[in-house]
Amino acid sequence: MTFGRKQPGLTRVHDAVDDVKYDQQRGAERSHQNLVHVADAENHQKQRKHFGC
Repeated sequence: MTFGRKQPGLTRVHDAVDDVKYDQQRGAERSHQNLVHVADAENHQKQRKHFGC
């Protein structure tokens, strides 16, 4: 979305908001990946205990 030449300040604010949204999305994706790794490690540990390894 562009606001045109009449309101360049709004364009800069909009761009800054988009940057923040992108950063938050990337942070959420990294957090999800970290949780997946933790869950995988916990499952692996449970399997080792179950099978006596």
